[in-house]
Amino acid sequence: MIRSAMPLVLLFAAYTAMPFLNAQDPKIMEKAKQGDAKAQYSLFEYYQTEYGKKIKDKKADEKTIKKLSAESEKWLRKAAGQGYAKAQYSLFECFEKYSEEGLKWLRKAAEQGYLDAQYELGAVYMVGNGVEINFVEAEKWWLLAAQHGGPLYQNNLGSLYHLWDKYNKGAENRFAEAVKWYRKAADQGDASAQFNLGSCYYHGQGVKQDYKEAVKWYQKSAAQGDAYAQCNLGVCYEVGNGVKKDYKEAAKLYQKSAAQGNAQALNNLGWFYEKGYGGIKKDLSKAVELYRAAAKKDNEDAQKNLKRLGR
Repeated sequence: MIRSAMPLVLLFAAYTAMPFLNAQDPKIMEKAKQGDAKAQYSLFEYYQTEYGKKIKDKKADEKTIKKLSAESEKWLRKAAGQGYAKAQYSLFECFEKYSEEGLKWLRKAAEQGYLDAQYELGAVYMVGNGVEINFVEAEKWWLLAAQHGGPLYQNNLGSLYHLWDKYNKGAENRFAEAVKWYRKAADQGDASAQFNLGSCYYHGQGVKQDYKEAVKWYQKSAAQGDAYAQCNLGVCYEVGNGVKKDYKEAAKLYQKSAAQGNAQALNNLGWFYEKGYGGIKKDLSKAVELYRAAAKKDNEDAQKNLKRLGR
């Protein structure tokens, strides 16, 4: 049975308003009217939160909702227009996302060194949201974010390098650089980076192939509940790579991963039900159920297994 390599984990940050000042405070309103960008941004946060409350309130009238929305946007645009990077990023997130106007504000914030904006702009170029895919631009912004930010940014820069030759025809692979950044994030306890680093060791990408080292990092990630790591660690126990072969341990790990909806784990668990491995009682109907669940998630192994069984 063929098992595809697990996908790299890409995580993207999202903006959440965090109100902390009362718009009714005359000092805040006075400062905002005088042009204080931080006070203006505080008013945006307040009105944005009130707007969110009214949207959830079925009794709220449309006029009030529109007024709150307009006030929120008014103060945010004032703060952004004065060059307040946090406001520029929020304007991109809340009102203009991926439009030409939105990307303009995002770039302004990124150019001022606003970490989330640098990261998001890199992601825009990575996946092509509103722009053509450009890995060189993505690298530029993600490198800045990774150098000044935490493991989330470092892991994703590693993912960019890991995919470099796949999406840049004729380019040499940059696995060694991927490993460098994965390790930085993994050493800080980031589960996704631990999984990715383990995969590099498993496949010998950027480092000498070492199943035991792969298992070490998969175990760290799996212990934090990472479904991909649980599945890959299960494979190690099933085939005996880096650890002593143990079908019961593999079954436990597949069950944990499958419970989180991991497609490969659903397929692998189905295989155990079909064959009666790992202390699992043979149950073809359960195996087919699991194959179908995995196949719905476009898992090719599961699709092949269903075809093999004529289901």
